[in-house]
Amino acid sequence: MCQDATSEVCCRREDATTVGDDDSAWDTCKVFADIAHALARGYTDLYYVNMDTDELIEYHTDDTLGVLTEARRGSDFFEGCERDAKFFIHEEDQDLFVRTMKRDFLEDVLSSGKPYQITYRRIKDDRPFYVEMTVTRMEDDKRFIVIAVRDIDELIRQRKAEARIQEERLVYARLHALTGNFLVVYMVDPVTNAYREFSATDNFVECFAQAKTGEDFFTKVRAEALVFNDPQDHELFLDAFTKDNILSSIESNGIFTLEYRLLIDGKPTYVQLKAARRGDGDDRHIVIGVLNIDELVQAREALQRIQREQVAYSRIFALSGDYICIYTIDLENGDYTMFSAAQGFEGLGLTEQGEDFFAIAHRDSERAIYAEDQELFNAMFTREKVLQSVRETGIYALNYRMMIEGEAVYVCLKAALVVEDGREQLIVGITNIDAQVKRDMEYAHDLSMARMKASRDSLTGVKNRSAYLDVEAKLNRRIQEGEDVKFAVVVCDLNNLKQTNDSFGHLAGDMLLKDACAIICRVFKHSPVFRVRVDEFAVISMGHDYNHMDELMDRMRQSNACNDASGGTIIACGMARYDRDRNVAAVFERADR
Repeated sequence: MCQDATSEVCCRREDATTVGDDDSAWDTCKVFADIAHALARGYTDLYYVNMDTDELIEYHTDDTLGVLTEARRGSDFFEGCERDAKFFIHEEDQDLFVRTMKRDFLEDVLSSGKPYQITYRRIKDDRPFYVEMTVTRMEDDKRFIVIAVRDIDELIRQRKAEARIQEERLVYARLHALTGNFLVVYMVDPVTNAYREFSATDNFVECFAQAKTGEDFFTKVRAEALVFNDPQDHELFLDAFTKDNILSSIESNGIFTLEYRLLIDGKPTYVQLKAARRGDGDDRHIVIGVLNIDELVQAREALQRIQREQVAYSRIFALSGDYICIYTIDLENGDYTMFSAAQGFEGLGLTEQGEDFFAIAHRDSERAIYAEDQELFNAMFTREKVLQSVRETGIYALNYRMMIEGEAVYVCLKAALVVEDGREQLIVGITNIDAQVKRDMEYAHDLSMARMKASRDSLTGVKNRSAYLDVEAKLNRRIQEGEDVKFAVVVCDLNNLKQTNDSFGHLAGDMLLKDACAIICRVFKHSPVFRVRVDEFAVISMGHDYNHMDELMDRMRQSNACNDASGGTIIACGMARYDRDRNVAAVFERADR
């Protein structure tokens, strides 16, 4: 039953192989012939097999006329099936076919009284084509089975084409939900110029006047550009948008891009057209997407940062380089499917399909999310908070760190809602933002260091007069607002600095300043110390030091007494507590006196 037309044995009745001495075994042929003739239309081959003896009669049919003709008779049916499978059955389906065409297997599956069906691929003219085989036991004589083979290649390929179209529609809808930038996407066959359209907005469909499917794509787009593109960009668009230009750019660079202005609601709007090969093993079709980049272009021109904006724009729209993975969650039952994922990445720690998305995401977060961010993730990524944000603002976003190949990587999780087949679906996408976050952190660190350096005294390392004035301003605001603040100001003057500089030089004077600063910092170790003049320091004490101020001032007196006896550094000190003074300067003046 596996032979093709070139190898079949087609013999006349008088030349047919003798099946057996007892022709009565084939008395059922007339009954079978009646049934087979009724079924002949639509089937390519019919077989009548004796399960006890392995004898068979093979019939061929004319699908157009419904004519049934006997091709041959033979024996060793099951052995012949196994022998011929490697020649006439597609290699990927040979195991299935050989397992099926076993007497014991068929006896078992037909014991239920129902027909048995399988689909597999035959080889004809070096091309695989799909067939459907139906096996049925004869009612009148259980020894015999009828095997009918039907060509369903066109039907299978049509179903696959329809499934691919549906899958493409879902892909573009999900990407649009996460980016909000695609106006329309086309799948174009550059050989026939036929196309399919996947629209993101109804307004754009109306203004661009494209059908969902159509022919002669490039000619139509060029003609309609004269109506719907900004007149100032007609020449630019027509020169660039040719099939030769697009295919040449894709072959050379992997992508074709074109910026121009489209009239949307009568207003010139910057868009970008991008074209690339479809991928997924399809080297024939190209994907053409039109994206709204009006805001980006306007900002770029206003700030005169064309090159930098172009880089940012490319990052936004190069989706394959941004998204690590995308999940689709059915909100009615919580079932989810992982739409895509980068190699070596486990997304939220989930398998490719599963149930109860949010519960499993929280359960498995320990192995997928950086330890310090797990509490943040579990608190913020809940069904209630995600849906509230999406319904109020259109999108939900959360930044955190994930473990990817053993490294903590900053990512941004985005979620949006789409409706597919009348059901509300939550689309969750994860984007790698590690490089951007680290650049921002480095900039913030550099800025902080610069500010710290600007507020430090270069000689002693304590805060300088500028830093003192900042603290003074903050305290003054609290005083003006009527807050009951508790603080004390200590003013410290270094004795004999001028004499030391005059007698021993400024290097000795600098050492004297450092010694004095060290003494003050040791005593008031819980308070900020400021060098406010050449030989004058100020301390603003709150909290611990404020509560022990008398003890600390005694320590300063003891230090001076010891240093006076030994010839060390002497520091004159004055202290005043805030007592409803008009401002900090008034407290400083009392301490200075």
